[in-house]
Amino acid sequence: MQSLAWADDTHLIAWAQDRTTGDSSKSRYRLVLVEVTGKQEVIPLTGWTGALSRPNWRPVLTTTP
Repeated sequence: MQSLAWADDTHLIAWAQDRTTGDSSKSRYRLVLVEVTGKQEVIPLTGWTGALSRPNWRPVLTTTP
């Protein structure tokens, strides 16, 4: 998992990889919500992308001034 942004004081939005395939070119990703302590279960925020070689969507994160 790769941390992308704070969701609140105790949670992060992360980019999670589907590890069910051994071929990294066919990996899928999704946004998840995780607790910073690592104790809570991972909560999916989106569905899986397509394979890395042909993703059907990409996240765009922005900040407000």
